Amino acid sequence: MPLAQTTPPREKPTRIEDDKPHNVCAYCRVSTDDKDQRNSLEAQKQFFEYYFEDNPNWTNVGIFADEGLSGTSLNKRTAFQQMYDLAMMGKIDIIITKEVSRFSRNVQDLLNTVEELRKNKVYVWFLSDNIYTENKGYREPLNVAGNSAENESRKTSNRVKWGQMQKMKQGVVFGRREMYGYKIEREPNGKQHFVIIEEEAKIIKQIFEWYAAGDGTFTIARKLKDMGVKTKRYKNGWSNTVILRLLRNEKYVGDLLQGKTYTDDELEHKKKYNRGDYYTH
Repeated sequence: MPLAQTTPPREKPTRIEDDKPHNVCAYCRVSTDDKDQRNSLEAQKQFFEYYFEDNPNWTNVGIFADEGLSGTSLNKRTAFQQMYDLAMMGKIDIIITKEVSRFSRNVQDLLNTVEELRKNKVYVWFLSDNIYTENKGYREPLNVAGNSAENESRKTSNRVKWGQMQKMKQGVVFGRREMYGYKIEREPNGKQHFVIIEEEAKIIKQIFEWYAAGDGTFTIARKLKDMGVKTKRYKNGWSNTVILRLLRNEKYVGDLLQGKTYTDDELEHKKKYNRGDYYTH
């Protein structure tokens, strides 16, 4: 089998006119872990190999890649944090990345990170955007590219939310779908419905009867344990918290409440609770 060859990128940004030795790394990211995105990640890695080959004065410190993570937040981006830490320790001089949106889709994070790196004499080269942060005048084009990436992220988020709303109206169940006493089956038209698991349903009815008779959640959990009732749904077994959650679940009285949580700001990724958007009786 012939060896794979690195294909030069279509974009050919201005070279860094510097023959000094540099410790250089590359950063790439894809937002989902499906097959197409994994292929995209490999394509990005190959894209960078060309630049390492084309700059013999560079020492390749590595290609850092985050897979299946959003670009609007630096949280949980392990590879990015590892790269940043090495840069701040003086082990990286230049970071190359394909475009601003791969580095960050949050303008504030983008600008803050770039400025912190520059203070440590570490510069970022956004190849497709042709922005190199050591050059004078880099701030304006970086700000423009960053705002464009952030706006596109917001548009994508709104499209996803709209799509979820339409699916909710069609009967698609979102969120945690496994629950004691029910399983979900999908109809040929895509609509979903709950199917009662009779043996588990008997336990649910017993829980509600005990509670109606005055038993507390601790007492109910202990009774189930003493009876030897098993459940795969709750890995730690029956507890007062589990019982309370069951008693508060509207599905056991025939309702389906969706949209219990929402993200108010796409950039903060903080979930908030509401009363839900759709009820199905």
